[in-house]
Amino acid sequence: MVIDQLTAHGIVEASALCEPPFSNLHAGGPDELFQGKETIIDDIFQTLTLVHSGLTDQAS
Repeated sequence: MVIDQLTAHGIVEASALCEPPFSNLHAGGPDELFQGKETIIDDIFQTLTLVHSGLTDQAS
């Protein structure tokens, strides 16, 4: 889903992971979806931050 959103919109804010269509996977959001696997969600948020930073740097 993240890749689909990046492809369609070019960016995905980390906060979007708590909204549809992502929240449709689990009402508790990404933290509860990946409960017990915190490194996965941390890596996703870190990657989105890096992607966002790269796009911002290119726009400047």
